[in-house]
Amino acid sequence: MRISQIYQYPIKALRPSSTSTGIITAQGFKYDRRYMLLHVQPDGSFKNVHVAHYPEATLFTTSITEPAGQDDRGTITITYNPPQGDLKGKPDAPSSLTIPLIPDMEGLKQLEIIMHRSPTRAYDMGPEHAAWFSKHFGFEVVLAYLGPYGREVLMSRGPDAPVKKRDEQGNSATPGASTTSWLASIAGSLSSIPLFGALGGYLWSAWLGGASRVEPGSNAQHPDAVDPELTFADCASYLIVSATSLDELSSRIPGDFQVDVTKFRPNIIIEGCALPWDEDFWGEMTMETESSSPASMTLVHNCARCPSINIDYATGAPGKGNDGLVLKAMQKDRRVDKGAKWNPVFGRYGFTPKGDAGKVVKVGGDVQVTRRIEERTRFDWPGIYGN
Repeated sequence: MRISQIYQYPIKALRPSSTSTGIITAQGFKYDRRYMLLHVQPDGSFKNVHVAHYPEATLFTTSITEPAGQDDRGTITITYNPPQGDLKGKPDAPSSLTIPLIPDMEGLKQLEIIMHRSPTRAYDMGPEHAAWFSKHFGFEVVLAYLGPYGREVLMSRGPDAPVKKRDEQGNSATPGASTTSWLASIAGSLSSIPLFGALGGYLWSAWLGGASRVEPGSNAQHPDAVDPELTFADCASYLIVSATSLDELSSRIPGDFQVDVTKFRPNIIIEGCALPWDEDFWGEMTMETESSSPASMTLVHNCARCPSINIDYATGAPGKGNDGLVLKAMQKDRRVDKGAKWNPVFGRYGFTPKGDAGKVVKVGGDVQVTRRIEERTRFDWPGIYGN
C-alpha cells in the first residue's frame, strides 16, 4: 500500500490544502488546524465553527505556501467561492485573503477555548481578518490562532487505558486535579437522546464549545494539557482513510458518482488495500519518510460520521442530489462502533510517537500495517455520541 494523498486543513472547517508532503509533529501535521473561526453570539460569547453546523464554511478553499527560509512565515491563501444558485444577498464574486501561515502573536489578545470538553488557549488575530470572514459568512466571526498551545486527548488510547474526564466547562474531573473555572459558553450535547435516532451523529456536533477573551498577562490561568497532542482537530492528531473503501462507498450511490474524499476531512489517504473496510482492524502502521527511518502511527479509534459528509460543496448547504445520499449509503452495514451506535464508521484516528517529530511523509510513500486488532475498537470520548 502507499500514500496517495495528503491533506492539511490550515483553518478548521474550511476546505483543505493538498500537499505532497507532511511534517510530523506531536500535534499532527505541522500546519493542520492551527486556526479556527469563532461565531460571535449576540451576548458577546463565541461558538466554535464546525462544518456540521456551519456548512457554508465549505465555500472557502485554502492553499498553503510553506516558509521559504528562516525569516519567512509562509502564507495561507483563502478563497471564498460564492454558492451556486440563489445567492440570497451574499457577495457574487470570488474573493481572496492571504494571511501568515505562522503569524506574529505579539500583542494579540488571548482567548480561552473549549472543544469537546478539551480546553486550550488561542490568539485573536484581530479585526482585519475577522471583517473579511464576517463579510462572506454573513455574520460576525473571529479568527483564532492556536500558537504554542494545544488540547488534551480525552478518549482512551488502548484497551487498558482509562478515559480522561472533564466536565462541560473543561475542568478536570479527576480527584485532586486542577478545577480552574472556565469563562466559556457551552452548547449541551443531545447525542444520547434515543428520539433522534440516526441524527445522533449530527447532534454530537452541537457540542460546539465556546470561547472567551483573556487579556495577555491576566491572572486567569487554564489547566495546561498534560499531553497537548491536539490542535483544533476534533479527537486525534491524524485521520486516515482507505481509497478502496471510498470506491466501495461510491459504488453504492446511483450513477457514475464519486464521493469527494475531503468530505471525510482526512489527513492521509491510503491506496492499494485489497479489501474495503479492512482499515477497521488496523492497530498500527508504518509510513515511508524522506529519511531512512520510517514513521509509525498507532490507530486507536474509529471515526463515526454525521451529516456533514452530505454537504454539497457547490452550494455550501446540505446536498439535494447524490451529495445528500452519502451518509444513508453507509447506515445499513457501517454502524459498527458500539460507542457510536447510530453513526456509520469511515476512517481511523491515529497518533504518532513524539520521537517521530520532524519526519516527513510523502505522497507515494509505502505503508505497511504492522499490527492488526481482532475486534473493532469502541469510541469513548466523554460527551460525544452519549459517552
